[in-house]
Amino acid sequence: MRRLDRYIIRIFLRTFILSLTLLLALVIVFDFAEKLDEFFGSHEDTPSFRELILDYYVNFVPYFAGLYAPLFVFIAVVFFNSRLAMRSELVAIFGAGISYFRFLRPYVLTASAITLALLYLAHFAIPRSNGRRVLFEKKYLSGGQQDTRNIYRQVAPGVFVYMDWFSPPNNFGHKFSLEKFSANGLQEKWMAVNVTYDSLTGRWSLHDYLHRIFTDSGQIVVSGPKLDTIFPFKPDYFELKNKDVETMESPKLRDFIRQEKASGTPAVVYYEIELQKRTSVPLSTIVFTLLAVPLSSRRVRGGTGLHVGLGLAVAFFYIFLDRIFITYAYNGILVSFWAVWLPNIFFAAGTICLNVFFSNRL
Repeated sequence: MRRLDRYIIRIFLRTFILSLTLLLALVIVFDFAEKLDEFFGSHEDTPSFRELILDYYVNFVPYFAGLYAPLFVFIAVVFFNSRLAMRSELVAIFGAGISYFRFLRPYVLTASAITLALLYLAHFAIPRSNGRRVLFEKKYLSGGQQDTRNIYRQVAPGVFVYMDWFSPPNNFGHKFSLEKFSANGLQEKWMAVNVTYDSLTGRWSLHDYLHRIFTDSGQIVVSGPKLDTIFPFKPDYFELKNKDVETMESPKLRDFIRQEKASGTPAVVYYEIELQKRTSVPLSTIVFTLLAVPLSSRRVRGGTGLHVGLGLAVAFFYIFLDRIFITYAYNGILVSFWAVWLPNIFFAAGTICLNVFFSNRL
């Protein structure tokens, strides 16, 4: 490895680690200020200082580092590469006969090493740390448990349940409907304005209920103000799992997605996006690195500030594009795979064109 390669790799890693550390320090300060009342408020159950540091913030840092590392690789490369251009170091490098694509080698090597580390973190290490963080949030933070809305699940073969919303802390659901199908079609249907679950008896209480039983000779209708009965499911079928999937390592998450597809829940799109992002986000590190180099390798009148401003604009555009495509996936317009990968594909195509154009201009 040449001295030039070692020089670029050293300032690449140093700038990236420094910028990411500063970001994480800011995020921790703002998060602590926002949750200060929940941490040490008037409620009885408050975390100790040791729990706050070891169970929450030690596991909070890897989550945000994995989420924003590729963007800060991009900003770091734009910043230090612009400084090389402004100090005429790039002029000396290319004037010495080094080709542009040879010049890219230390950038690609460093970005590849960061990508491999992020892939391991995203698929295995971060889910494990998220498990400890989510347990802390469920125990001490009010956002730990949330109401689940628009539930539609297959809870047993041929048995489908719908609820407008369900509150896990209270085991309370609204606008309940259960349909049981057989080979001949709809066999019976339950409807209730509200339902509650008694964890001691394992029974569901239906309030203002209607029960239809369909037979060959017609249907039997039973209704009343309240009925206690047993169904083949418990409240954990309806608890919000968006946080829980963050705690699953990728092999376990794949198995979970297969189970959720069989249950018919529309939330499976969220789980598929979570799994795909564990690969797409780390791989975007290489795309962002190769995009940052040609963007910041020319001396401009605005100097490094202009390059960094341009880099931030590109980063925000990527985030905007990512949010748009994911919203399309949630609304059923795009398949989750394409919603996650299209921003990377578009930016990769632009990166290739920009690098070829820049190399031809040298």
